[in-house]
Amino acid sequence: MTKKSDTKPTKSISKKQPKHPLVQKIDVLLKKQGKKFSSAVRDFHGHCVDKKIHDAEEGTKDEKSWLSNFKKYRSRISEKSQDCPYRMLQELLHYLEGNIPIAPQPLLNLVENDPICEAMKKASKKIYQEIQDSDDENF
Repeated sequence: MTKKSDTKPTKSISKKQPKHPLVQKIDVLLKKQGKKFSSAVRDFHGHCVDKKIHDAEEGTKDEKSWLSNFKKYRSRISEKSQDCPYRMLQELLHYLEGNIPIAPQPLLNLVENDPICEAMKKASKKIYQEIQDSDDENF
């Protein structure tokens, strides 16, 4: 007869690698906000599509592929800040922190039609033209 302890399969000893510090920061923020990783990626995807960020760079607007890519990024992240997984996870972290870079709007869109605003428009156009002229001279 064999004993029960003899028939038990042996558990493989696997050493779990520690998480990357960036992934740890994201996990802490998600826990504080009460969100799951997948819902945060979906929110970030929606933000990027709305603001037209990463459309051409990533080549896709599909939410499912973004989610699968970000899950891969979590496991394949390296210390190189130029790598796509690191960059995208860093942008997700900034999004979760609320540090979202906003593109500056042109001055002409912010002014109304009154004499002072008309002067501002003219000055803005003049400054813009001077910048364009100086850029042309440098090339």
